[in-house]
Amino acid sequence: MSLDMLAKEGIIALRRAKRRNMERLALACGGTAMNSVDDLTEEHLGFAGLVYEHVLVRNWYLLIICNIHFCVICLIY
Repeated sequence: MSLDMLAKEGIIALRRAKRRNMERLALACGGTAMNSVDDLTEEHLGFAGLVYEHVLVRNWYLLIICNIHFCVICLIY
């Protein structure tokens, strides 16, 4: 499955993410970090109302994830 296909369905996916970054995003959204889409079910998905991406420098990103009751900022490198 490609990232574009997932994005069209409103699902954010990362390629080659470091384990700590995957853990941060899972905690921020309430989902489960997965290594493969083969075992992916609806129970593994979290929720993020709005997601903003801001590039700090070349390989460092700042993700701002806003839900109804809180807003989380994750530094992805």
